[in-house]
Order: sequence, then structure tokens, then C-alpha cells
Amino acid sequence: MRKRRADSGRARIQVTRAWDGFFAPHIETDAHARVAAEITRYIRSLWGAGERGWRSISEKSTTRLIELSRELRVVAFDTLATGRCGDTL
Repeated sequence: MRKRRADSGRARIQVTRAWDGFFAPHIETDAHARVAAEITRYIRSLWGAGERGWRSISEKSTTRLIELSRELRVVAFDTLATGRCGDTL
């Protein structure tokens, strides 16, 4: 039988792999958790409100995540080229 993971039941990724990897060295843990909770709440509220389809929810949540990221005032984020993912630098 395989060994049970030590972190079983906990989320390994809070927002997305790219977002977590890019912002982790720039922000504090509580800010990271706040953004994760906010984006999760936002996505659930879109589904709950009857938003049409995953594509629409994906577009709206991406826009909201960009807004939340700008509010963090991380200089490295502001210097990224538009449409460029932070994990590919």
C-alpha cells in the first residue's frame, strides 16, 4: 500500500502554479492567502449567480486576478509584458 501524503487534505496550489511561483518571493503569506480566498470566493459567486459557462468564468476571474495582483503593487508584476506569464521569464 502506498504511503499517505503528509500534506493530505491541504491545497498545494493556492491560486495557480504560475501566479504562486511568481508572487511567492514578492509578497507575504497573509497577502497570498487573502488573494487566494478572494479569487476562490469570486469564482464560486460567478457559478452561483448562474454565469454562462466555464469560458466566461475563466475570462472574468482572470481579469479579477489581474486587478488583485495590481493592488499588491509588486514592481516585477508591473514590468511584465502584457499577455506574458510570470513563470516563463
